[in-house]
Amino acid sequence: MPMAKSEVQPIYRCETEVRKPSIFLSHEPGLETLIAVENSDHWGFDPSLKKDPRSPELWLEDGIREHKEMVSVLRGKGIEILYLRSLLEGKKHEIKRYILNEFYRIRNKLAPLDRSVKKAIDASVTAMMDSLVSGVLLGLESGRRFREMKYSKKREVYCLLETLMPQTSIYFTQDPVISTPNGLVKAQMAMPIRRQEPDIMQIALGKKNYIHELGSTTEGGDITMCSSLSYAAGGDVRYVGGTMLFGVSAQSGKGIEEEIMRILKKSGVNRLFVFYMPNISDSSLSYAGGNVMHLDTIMMPIADGVLLANVNMLKKSRVSEGIGGKLVNGYHWARKNFERVISVPDREQQGTYGWGSNVLPLGNMEVLSSTHLRYTNKNLREAGFDVIAINAATLTSGFGSFHCMTAYLMWMQQQNLYSRALKRQK
Repeated sequence: MPMAKSEVQPIYRCETEVRKPSIFLSHEPGLETLIAVENSDHWGFDPSLKKDPRSPELWLEDGIREHKEMVSVLRGKGIEILYLRSLLEGKKHEIKRYILNEFYRIRNKLAPLDRSVKKAIDASVTAMMDSLVSGVLLGLESGRRFREMKYSKKREVYCLLETLMPQTSIYFTQDPVISTPNGLVKAQMAMPIRRQEPDIMQIALGKKNYIHELGSTTEGGDITMCSSLSYAAGGDVRYVGGTMLFGVSAQSGKGIEEEIMRILKKSGVNRLFVFYMPNISDSSLSYAGGNVMHLDTIMMPIADGVLLANVNMLKKSRVSEGIGGKLVNGYHWARKNFERVISVPDREQQGTYGWGSNVLPLGNMEVLSSTHLRYTNKNLREAGFDVIAINAATLTSGFGSFHCMTAYLMWMQQQNLYSRALKRQK
């Protein structure tokens, strides 16, 4: 639906994730991630971190080095990188208002806490206000008194408040925001420890660039845009631009089908497939640490007509065209709708040394992958892909890889539109 002339046209949009991108949003992990490494069970990181011989500080140092190498590769391809922290620097007024609103919203919840804990929280909020960008990322960990409390007491506070907590996973910028042909959609995060991420992302990217806000607890990483999905029709092969693959997991929440229809009407998508994750019918397939099963950790369109996927997970999934369509086996759907399905072996499907489907398509038969995905990379190369492999084994302990770490904001043919929109808004 075209926008009225008086409305501001969103400058961020995505019609495809399988062609060379022009702009990615990224966030280099910082001090806010340290607590996740120290207490991986609560913060949704791989439990194996408890046996990692590195100190949390060394883990973060290695993670930052991996992230810098990723950015270097992308910039070398001519892709612009927008940093979340840099965008937030220009939104300090909005951050201040957000922190105050969150604090006043949960003040009644503080009543049962010890007086000393209340004072520590007050001091933390003051520290957040003194350094707004770092404060909104570190949360209550901004205050020394709170930071030095016993972790059991801090965890009690975080579970009670579900806000003002460190943004341990926000370097996975793909998850809190959904990029569609008409603009951005604000996601809702199923895990309480991540529920602030969509708010912070919206502050950074600008509310004017959003066309919808989800009400159900689905997550942005469950949605993939595919430029051309082939399917048999009258003996021909047709290519449909702006096809949305929407993943529904066991934690997507009630009313998700209605949410999908609302997105479909606003987003400018031509065609929709709903992908029901295998953990809906088999809870044993859920990821460790309470992590939500995302579509891009099971399968990834990586070129026109080419799908990278774990076949066993596909076989345990169900797919329908639109809402209420006939449910079909995910593997049969993939074989019908894609010319090729490249396999991710079970050993590389999940875990710190997994996430084989979570590579980053760069267009022109190129993908960015991690060096630890030996068998997946081999299969990709044998299929004719140019695989750029760098180490990501530190950052993948957060249950995602390069696709999760890059929010897709623009592809190359939209660059002139983006430049004109920026000039209008300056």
